[in-house]
Amino acid sequence: MTRAAAPASPPVPRLHWRVPLVAGVCFALGYGVVQRLMDLELSTWVQLGQPFDVREFPGTTLESLRLKLGAPVQSIRGDLGLLELEEQQRQADQERKRQDQRQAEEDAAQSPETSETSPSPAPDPALESPAAPALPEPALPAEPPLLSEPPEPTTP
Repeated sequence: MTRAAAPASPPVPRLHWRVPLVAGVCFALGYGVVQRLMDLELSTWVQLGQPFDVREFPGTTLESLRLKLGAPVQSIRGDLGLLELEEQQRQADQERKRQDQRQAEEDAAQSPETSETSPSPAPDPALESPAAPALPEPALPAEPPLLSEPPEPTTP
């Protein structure tokens, strides 16, 4: 007995693209619905209240500590930009003082003969700024160096 070979039917092609298509359509539809709802601005029609009562944070407040200790009201320094600005101003003031001191030393070194023969005029206190403290005058050398001729200025 020989079996007759059944005609081979071609395999049915599986369509694997249906699942991603359905998932993409669902995501797009959901995105569109949410976008429309956000555009409607339902918050203007429906007023939702707070779901809880507002309570104070536990612990001692800064104001109660100030009242208890009798301290004056002061601002709390937490602004980093302000702190950096103050530090830059402090450094600029120190640099300015150093430059003034170097300039005074250079002036004293350049003209030692004139400073010994005539007293230096006192600075006018009205011209000085009240914020800048008076700098002490640099000490003059005991004996000025003897130069036969003045040094020539150097050009950079």
